[in-house]
Amino acid sequence: MSMSPLTDFIASPGLAGPFGALMDEYARAAAEVCRVVAAIPPARFVEAVDGGGEFPTVQAICTHVVQAAYGHADHIRKALGIAAGERPRGKELVPESPEQLRPLLAAALRYTEATVAGLRADPAFAAEEASSILFPVSWGPVYDPQGMLEHGIVHLLRHRRQIERLFAGGLASAPPVEK
Repeated sequence: MSMSPLTDFIASPGLAGPFGALMDEYARAAAEVCRVVAAIPPARFVEAVDGGGEFPTVQAICTHVVQAAYGHADHIRKALGIAAGERPRGKELVPESPEQLRPLLAAALRYTEATVAGLRADPAFAAEEASSILFPVSWGPVYDPQGMLEHGIVHLLRHRRQIERLFAGGLASAPPVEK
């Protein structure tokens, strides 16, 4: 791991403005979920779990968060009139072991970072204009780019918590939560 968990996931941490802040927090959330998943023994990563909801394994939860991160970025790209970029699809998004989540999620966040690069470059535009770029999503709400990034951050945090609760339910010993 690098000296900064942020640079594991995004190329330019610490930028000013709301999109700089959101990308930093997205990277922190990704680092947290990867820390929790890295503590899972590989055999348990693919083992069926009770309480996983629609995801039968921790591997399925991890695949979902990677796919969702790309999907959130693609919603923003479409709203901004940016073509969908080259990105992995299908089995390329499936981590085969706990350690494989980190590079997959890092690639998804760098894709997101590239998506909002223009918004990050001009914080004044981002603060004033981005809130007027609205788009509906398939699960119901209408978002602006900032709201979609906020949703992506919380999405990672919710699934990190889900995995931690599976640990507490006997999947494995949960790593301590950093404060």
